[in-house]
Amino acid sequence: MINKVKNKSVSARMCNLIKKIEKAPDFGYDDEEVELQELCNEKGLFWCWNDSIFKAEILLTDDVQDIENMTQLRNITKD
Repeated sequence: MINKVKNKSVSARMCNLIKKIEKAPDFGYDDEEVELQELCNEKGLFWCWNDSIFKAEILLTDDVQDIENMTQLRNITKD
């Protein structure tokens, strides 16, 4: 998990959920995606995939501009 969160704590629940999603062979976990989005909404956080072929990771940040930049630079899907 790439964690670029300033001044906001990331709960153990969120960390465990991200690890579970990142380890999944195929991200077809709609319930987990919804839960992650809800947790991010509660904390004012944003997330997206780094879209790496070799090691897919979730990018987690408190700055929506980071997500926009990653989306543009890597042509990745926002959540």
